[in-house]
Order: sequence, then C-alpha cells, then structure tokens
Amino acid sequence: MKRAVIRKEVMSYLEKFYLDFMLYKEQPVISKLYRKAWAIDMYEQLSDDQRYALYLKLIKKNLN
Repeated sequence: MKRAVIRKEVMSYLEKFYLDFMLYKEQPVISKLYRKAWAIDMYEQLSDDQRYALYLKLIKKNLN
C-alpha cells in the first residue's frame, strides 16, 4: 500500500469524525481550520500499525 493513499483515507475519516462533535457549525472557516489541525494531530499520534488497521477497516466498510 502506498503511504499517501493510506494517509488520504485516514485523514478524510478523521475530519468526518471531528464533524460529529465540533463546536463551530455556524462558522465554516473556523471549523475547517480546527478540523484540519485536529485531524493532523490525531494522525501523527497513531502508529503505522494503527493507521494501517484503520485504513483496512475503512476499506472494508466501503466495500459493504
């Protein structure tokens, strides 16, 4: 697997996950900035094994 593909999928998931509990729904610019920063931070905290496992779960979920 290419790391860029895994990063893209996991980052997309983390950003969508953040939208579930964000506080700035009426301020889209602020929301996007916080969402991106949070997703990057969470991605960096994951180990390579965790990233790959999450990627596999996402792919499996998308196939169903």
